[in-house]
Amino acid sequence: MAGVPLLAIVVALPNYLIRGSDPPVPKPPAHTLAVLPFRNVESDPSEDYFAAGMTSALITGLAKLGNLRVISLVPYESKGPINVPDLETVSRRWPSVTRVLTGTLLRSGERVRVDAQLIDPKTRAVAWANSYERDTRDVLALESAVAEAIASEIQVNITAEDKRRLQQNRRINPAALDAYLRGRYFWNRRTEEGLKRSIEYFQQAVAADPAYAQAYSGLADSYSLLASIEIAGMPPNTAMPLAKAAALKALEMDPSLPEGHVSLAYVKLSYDWDLRGAREEFARALALNPASATARHWYSHYFIAAGELGKATEQMQAALQLEPLSPSINAGIGWCYYYARQYDKAIKAYGDLVDVDPSFLLAHQLLGMAYQQKGMYSEAIQEFKRAVSLSESRPAAVAGLASAYAAAGRAGDARQELSRLEEISHHKYVPALLFASIYQSLGDTGKMFDWGWKAIGEHTDYLMYLRLEPQASKLTSNPEFIRVLGRLHP
Repeated sequence: MAGVPLLAIVVALPNYLIRGSDPPVPKPPAHTLAVLPFRNVESDPSEDYFAAGMTSALITGLAKLGNLRVISLVPYESKGPINVPDLETVSRRWPSVTRVLTGTLLRSGERVRVDAQLIDPKTRAVAWANSYERDTRDVLALESAVAEAIASEIQVNITAEDKRRLQQNRRINPAALDAYLRGRYFWNRRTEEGLKRSIEYFQQAVAADPAYAQAYSGLADSYSLLASIEIAGMPPNTAMPLAKAAALKALEMDPSLPEGHVSLAYVKLSYDWDLRGAREEFARALALNPASATARHWYSHYFIAAGELGKATEQMQAALQLEPLSPSINAGIGWCYYYARQYDKAIKAYGDLVDVDPSFLLAHQLLGMAYQQKGMYSEAIQEFKRAVSLSESRPAAVAGLASAYAAAGRAGDARQELSRLEEISHHKYVPALLFASIYQSLGDTGKMFDWGWKAIGEHTDYLMYLRLEPQASKLTSNPEFIRVLGRLHP
């Protein structure tokens, strides 16, 4: 994936929050390790989820070592072929990497075997190799053993606190582990179908092991994304209370679980509209695991909602350094440009994503938004059409196309897309805010506010960013719009 340059956005925006101390963005430590996805030895591709999940868990374990920077080079979220960087690419794009961890994984019955290698990306020489085998109930101990061995090999000092974190393991019910890894595998697809399947698997995991805190966190994250305006798989008023209950259950099971605090923070931000509470939970999560890319990514969303684009960019860039191949995090970099009104840079960032993965729906949609704000209506319409086609008429894509038509002066075409969205709403949830956005583009302020207040009743997540949304900039002096913002940011 093409690299995205460091942003330098300095935006004078009002500070809507009482300032507090923020978790620091991790400084580059002395040692940098890149992790490539472990390959599944089984020929059956249906077992790939297990290798992917174990790779992710190993990355999390390694990231607990305070003196080691870990870069995940595991590609996620792509519908197209997965391109894993080779050693030459790693050496060229990430010159600070001194070792690359790769290997294979084999699950046979109740046993798991990991064959791991550390490779010098510049010389291609194998610096270390070892094999580990454990019962599936003891996979956490296996991951800790691998992490400690790697730390010793690359001469990373393991503090007493590091060792305590690594050894905080318990035996896991194999059925619960299997269901959890399947759940995260489908969650990473970030599609409605994938999220619904992930919920089924996380529910299976907690049924098999009611004390499995991570499975509750996964359940919360699935409901949260399913309720997003982008996916629109469930109304927020239905999904988000379930997400919050699952996040609270995760923290009841394990108050020190970083993922649980991230899950709760996202609910507080996108549904409760509780900025202070969200900030506190993100801070707790990052104090427990400063190397969580998801926490940094979603914490950036908090700063956007708070009107602090400089800090939003800083957190998004930190997330990108941890997971440079994540399409959603790369899209987040472009999102920071978009809200800063730097549309040329946003177009470049989204265009790079489309070049790498033409099937990445969100990139086409965001590219259409940036083109529209720049006044390039023909290009915007084409991108939204691609998004509609790729998504099989996902509501957010249809609404974007209608808005672009209206901005281009093609009111008839806009109303045709509006009719299509109304038809979709007869058999699927369509966020009220999407109808409001179309009516705004058509200049029908009355209907826009009618639907806008319905969106507030639904607690649609995107409303948190409304005061920075360029499309709403013409409404800033409208008394009713000021009332809306007062409801969102009391």
